[in-house]
Amino acid sequence: LQQALEDPSKSVRCIAAEALGKYGDQQDVENAVDTLVSLSNLNQDGVYVAMLALNGLDKLGSQKVAWVQDQIARLPLKNDQLDRRLQSYVGRLVERLQEQQDQAAEK
Repeated sequence: LQQALEDPSKSVRCIAAEALGKYGDQQDVENAVDTLVSLSNLNQDGVYVAMLALNGLDKLGSQKVAWVQDQIARLPLKNDQLDRRLQSYVGRLVERLQEQQDQAAEK
């Protein structure tokens, strides 16, 4: 899985990062979260890759991604060049991650 983090396919990197984040040691989790955050920018990586990466972060849970919350908050939330049906997906995923972080902070 660690080799897959360097795969030319962004989708493969997202899936590998999610698996490492779930089942790896602390270093694997950090590398996985870094990879997922780096692929979460819809303007750089496209809406589908960004959605895959953000869903991966969501599945890892607020505790594992808390340290990158500032980076997540700075992600672009929409791209007006996208089809109107796709414009809100990334923004909703970012909002969900932020809500989870807020709920975890309240506990």
